[in-house]
Parts: sequence; C-alpha cells; structure tokens
Amino acid sequence: MDYLTEKGHSIENKPTTKLTAEQVTQLNKAFASSMQDKKEAEKVSQAKRQSEQDAAAAHARATEAARPTPPPAPAPEAKP
Repeated sequence: MDYLTEKGHSIENKPTTKLTAEQVTQLNKAFASSMQDKKEAEKVSQAKRQSEQDAAAAHARATEAARPTPPPAPAPEAKP
C-alpha cells in the first residue's frame, strides 16, 4: 500500500481492496528481487527438508539392519 501511495495511487487500506492491472505490474516490477529471494529460499528449504528426510530414512534402514534376527520357530512335531 505504501509503495502504491508513494507512486500516486489512491487506495483504501483494506485487505480486500482490488488493484488495477497497472498497479499489479508496478508492484511486480518493484518487488521482483524480493520474489526471487523468496523462490531461492524455498528451494534451499525444500532441499534441506529432503536431506533431513533422506538422513532419517537411512538411519531407520541402518537401525533395522542392526537388529538381531530372531531365531526361527521350531517345527511342530509330527504326531503318530
């Protein structure tokens, strides 16, 4: 809002205020670098989450592999 007001636009201070195409274009140009920063941060965050999930899965597999295998159950005896 502040940016558009500084650029000479008169807008109401409401979250439901509708913007014109020109206003949206001005905002996109003015804040393009911020949008790029956000996209890059999302990529880093997603990569970190994936890395943590991969590490957790590897740990679970290692834990499962380290568990001793229970001995097989004895075979039932044959009845005469």
